[in-house]
Amino acid sequence: MENKVIYILKSFSKNDLKYFGDFLDSPYFNKSKKLVKLYKILINFHPTFRSKFLSDRSLSKRINPELEFNRSTLNSLFYDLYHCAEKYLLVKNIEENPIKAKEHQRDEFFRRKLYKLIDKNIDSAKRDLDSCHIINAEYYMNMVNIYTDICNLATITTSKSNNHQLESKFEKLLERGKYIMYFFVTEMIRQHENLLTFDKIYNTEKKVKLLSDIFNCIDFCELINILELNSGNNAISINLKLYLALFKTFSNSDIEKYFYEYKNLYFINLNHLSIDEKRFHIGRLIRYCMIKREANDSNNNYNTELFNIYELILKHQIFKSTVAKYISVELFRSILVHSLRMKKYKWSIEFIKKYSRYLDPKRKMNIYYFSRAEYYFQRKMYKDARHNLQKIVFEEFIYKLDYKNLMLITHFEMKEYDSALDLIDSYKHFLVNDKVLSLSAKKKYKKFINIVKSIIQFKISTIKTSNYFIEKEFDYDLPYNYWVREKIIELNIKIKKAI
Repeated sequence: MENKVIYILKSFSKNDLKYFGDFLDSPYFNKSKKLVKLYKILINFHPTFRSKFLSDRSLSKRINPELEFNRSTLNSLFYDLYHCAEKYLLVKNIEENPIKAKEHQRDEFFRRKLYKLIDKNIDSAKRDLDSCHIINAEYYMNMVNIYTDICNLATITTSKSNNHQLESKFEKLLERGKYIMYFFVTEMIRQHENLLTFDKIYNTEKKVKLLSDIFNCIDFCELINILELNSGNNAISINLKLYLALFKTFSNSDIEKYFYEYKNLYFINLNHLSIDEKRFHIGRLIRYCMIKREANDSNNNYNTELFNIYELILKHQIFKSTVAKYISVELFRSILVHSLRMKKYKWSIEFIKKYSRYLDPKRKMNIYYFSRAEYYFQRKMYKDARHNLQKIVFEEFIYKLDYKNLMLITHFEMKEYDSALDLIDSYKHFLVNDKVLSLSAKKKYKKFINIVKSIIQFKISTIKTSNYFIEKEFDYDLPYNYWVREKIIELNIKIKKAI
């Protein structure tokens, strides 16, 4: 069954199921007994909501056994249940975010002119923020909102003839301005780095002109230095220094000393950073290493730097965040591929064994078997590679194309050329019928399988003529590019430009 409310209910934990039931039982939020009845029926099918017993007609019969089926009536119930679910998520979000809850509370106090209660609320909100020890954009914006309310309260309650109160209000306005600037410079630098990287990949220079003009007319290095010197807060000072180092690293990517200064500053202050800031900055260090490595594939310095960073991520569990308790599949695979690329085979297999347990349980086993398949393929243990690939539940595997790519070259290495050619045929049909992949992605994968097909035909042909050639474009961003290169050298295949 597909429905907006079903989409929400699929995300519910056991606690959510109970609390939302309580929510619906509250007459403040819901007065419909039929809505409660609908919900109690639906949760029996949680979490998949797939069953031959779950249909519009069966639901209608159980809710209104005395009435004929009326789709409009059932749709109306689903509509009301969806809006109750939306309200529940809103209430839950406010309950779990005390800072935002206090902000909404202050808004209501202002509206009702309950000024005496605002000071107490502000003090409590400040204590909550200080106790978290988290300095990031959200912290800065929360402080902007707090000082906005402090200044608004001062405007309402301060006597214009009291110099001491006016002096106090002036200091509060200055504090508000500082937090606005902290937010501005850190978020602008984030955006600047994102766009610089995006531009390197997609060549969007004209479209980022506005941001470039802003950075050209504002000396961000000097601005951050001024803010850092006047922050009066060690945690804010560290945060600003890191963003300055980030800005210098990506604005002057050819000057490598800025990268090392950034990296050293990060690791020296690691214990002072929030979980999300740790993840953000380590991600930028990884990105810089990848950019330098791609610019010079033989640059062993940045291969080693990247490997060392990956090791530190694992050691300090920097893969966790406030919204993710598992290591992402993308990071897991990046670490594995890089370690195999550096031929650290013992380390790689230990990594798979130890850190696959940190993957999302829904994806863990498939990724575990696929990782082992990649490991065994690199070790030229092709039978073991195929054995692990065959253990993957293909319908549930998110990397279907990667699976096909690895299976294809495994067939080749095991001299199973007919199986490889059959897979190429089904692969082509898969690409044609797929509605999700972009045209550029389809072109890339099609080029890969055509190259592999040419290699197979060259291998099985008894007459080695120049009819078999690999286009010059083979060295573009293709899957298993290193393997293609190896086969071309190994088989002495001529490289020609396509006509």
